[in-house]
Amino acid sequence: MFVLCFDFGEKYIGVAIGQNISKTATPLCTIVVKNKHCLWSAMCTLIDTLKPLYIIVGRPIDLSFNNLFLLNKIDKFIFTLKNKFKIEVYSIDESLSTWYVKKSYSFKKNKDYYKKVNSCSAMILLEQWFCGDRCL
Repeated sequence: MFVLCFDFGEKYIGVAIGQNISKTATPLCTIVVKNKHCLWSAMCTLIDTLKPLYIIVGRPIDLSFNNLFLLNKIDKFIFTLKNKFKIEVYSIDESLSTWYVKKSYSFKKNKDYYKKVNSCSAMILLEQWFCGDRCL
C-alpha cells in the first residue's frame, strides 16, 4: 500500500510516495502554492489517484516565534486533509529535513531548485517515519 508524505511550505509543498511494506520512499512532485483552490485541486488528484493508506505531514516541534505562524498553517492543513479525505494523517518532526537535503544533494540553483529540495525533504521525512522516528 502507498503512503504519501507532505513537506508543507507557504510557497511549495514537497510530496513523496512510499511503500508501507518495503518501507522505501521516493520524491514524487512539488505542489506550487498559488491559491487555496489550486492546492486542494492538486491534493484531490494525488489522493484520488494514489489512494494512500495514510498520510504523513512534516511539522516542526520548535515552537519559536518564527515557527508559530507556520505551525498554525500546518495544523490547519492537517485538519483539512483529515476531514476532506477521511484518511488518517500523522505528523513527524520536520526540523532540519530541508537543511539536510540542501547539504546532502548537489542540486543546481535553477528554477526547479526548490521543487527538488521540497520533494526530497518529504522523502527524508517518510524514510524517518518508516524507521520508527515518530516524534509527534
